[in-house]
Amino acid sequence: KLGKDCGPDCASITDTYGIGHIPPFVPLAAVKNAYNSGNHNVCADWFHFATSGCNIKKSVLDELVYKDFGDGNTIKYQPPI
Repeated sequence: KLGKDCGPDCASITDTYGIGHIPPFVPLAAVKNAYNSGNHNVCADWFHFATSGCNIKKSVLDELVYKDFGDGNTIKYQPPI
């Protein structure tokens, strides 16, 4: 799998592809944590309908994931129990 060369619970970040494959619970947790913090204007900061429709912009999602799970050039996470 793309970006899975650092272990089973880790994804590499490359200049070419960005964050490698991560399971869905990782961005979900990052979005939930950021939303619950109350430090964001979600509509203005996270969405741009002209380019992303009703989806969170990829650049924003990558930033949120890195903020919570980033470690150098990798994303490290623990699977849910």
